[in-house]
Amino acid sequence: MNNKHQTDRPTLDAEGLEMQEAIDAVAGLVEQLQARSDQHDADISNQYFAADVMWGSPFGATVQGYEELHAIHVRLKQQG
Repeated sequence: MNNKHQTDRPTLDAEGLEMQEAIDAVAGLVEQLQARSDQHDADISNQYFAADVMWGSPFGATVQGYEELHAIHVRLKQQG
């Protein structure tokens, strides 16, 4: 296992301060994703996604794998 990216990650099954840390972490992630999305560049938006990413659309579809998801994001960003 590669520990390069291991940090003290918050858990979502927590209470008190741990729960607030988890909420803050999720809010920070959403803020970063939105900022990248606003740049209308799929390469920037997707730069931290794993090769085996799973992504759920607001319409209930699930996409598996970076290449498939990236192609969708490129198309959507080109469409505006």
